[in-house]
Amino acid sequence: MEKLKKLFLRRKIAYLPLEFHADLDLNGNHIIEVYAMLEDEKIRLRNIRELWQHGFSIKRENKIYFISNDDFETLLSIRSLNPRITEDGRIISEVYPPVLNYLRTKKQFKESENSKKLTIHEEPLKRVAEIHYDPITGLHIKTGYELPGYEGVTPKSNLKTTSGGEYVKIGYNYYPYPEEKDQKIREWIEAEHIQIDIDQIPEFFKEDLVLIKTHFKAVLTEKTEKIKVIEDRFTPQINIDTEEKGWLNFNIESGSMFFLTIYLKSLIKSIYV
Repeated sequence: MEKLKKLFLRRKIAYLPLEFHADLDLNGNHIIEVYAMLEDEKIRLRNIRELWQHGFSIKRENKIYFISNDDFETLLSIRSLNPRITEDGRIISEVYPPVLNYLRTKKQFKESENSKKLTIHEEPLKRVAEIHYDPITGLHIKTGYELPGYEGVTPKSNLKTTSGGEYVKIGYNYYPYPEEKDQKIREWIEAEHIQIDIDQIPEFFKEDLVLIKTHFKAVLTEKTEKIKVIEDRFTPQINIDTEEKGWLNFNIESGSMFFLTIYLKSLIKSIYV
């Protein structure tokens, strides 16, 4: 113990400032290099696993350098990513938005131009539903999400997520994975394609379409927009044409929706005056 005390008395104690340089590889993973600022010298550290141990120090001449608490916390946050360490001491890890946001608050965290392009969004992707009408098969609805820079609907099954499934990755952008807590919305999203038969269209327009327009960006095709649900009761109108002898032309109309013409031969011509 006395020898240890004498050792520290003979040497000065100082902090070893660290810098963390982050870049991206071809797969979009972070490559992090750790540098020590030792007096006027900048040294890349390769013994990363040793840095993660409490009490790590470097001895040089009459000084002993320790890692500051702030730098040690930065090291531990990187370690929490469960990274891979290369033989030459580079740290390879998936980009995890909460940790990246934290690291960006540290002045010792230096990013390359590529890494700076990474954008962490707070709002999840917007839901979208495309509704197409076919006069034979009815309505065809595609549900999913609207991706910035992409047209159309991207179904949930096509989203590329981080390994933990908490974020959606689109290029350099990260969005919170959309958690659909409403059961009805979740069913629509997970269905990805919904067909509504012709006879079910009126009920769909009165109920479900209202909910879709509330919770989704609803895109209706031109044919779909022309569909109108009329709830008024129709009063039949009967017009009798007696101009041509020997025939009776009955035009039976129910509003403007139905038209029926019945031709009867002279079997009933006795009604003529």
